[in-house]
Amino acid sequence: MLNRIRSSSAAFLVLLAWMLFSTTSCTKRKGAVGLEFEKLRQQVFAGELNQAAQGFEVFLKQHRGHALCARATFLIGKSRLGTGELEEAEKWFSQTMHDYPGSEESNKAQFKIAMIRVMQRDQEAAITELESIVQQANGPYTPEAQVWLAYLKAPALQP
Repeated sequence: MLNRIRSSSAAFLVLLAWMLFSTTSCTKRKGAVGLEFEKLRQQVFAGELNQAAQGFEVFLKQHRGHALCARATFLIGKSRLGTGELEEAEKWFSQTMHDYPGSEESNKAQFKIAMIRVMQRDQEAAITELESIVQQANGPYTPEAQVWLAYLKAPALQP
């Protein structure tokens, strides 16, 4: 009887371990490509922006058509934005919108382009981008776009 309990306990622990490790991360379940992507993503979060951008460019060449390519393209733009390379960031955000229309990354990229316009003090272009986001109303940055639009159109900011 004691052996059956030990066997049942061992089987339960194996099952529990499998459940924990098999559901911890979507990228981990995608194998080596997911792990490679996750390493590069962590570089972005750690502020290793040039390294991350270069790594993601290699990632895109090596893994064309992979489900993570939209996110990789967006993160190159985000990395370049973080280094202050606004034109380079805009190029990658535009590429994200072009190559992956309708994706969440595309919507985020459009908002980032609007924020670049704000940084460049190009109020008209920023308003145009933000109005487009608000009219589409299909992305995660719609609420932020509405607030920025109201702010930029406020009478105190008008020339």
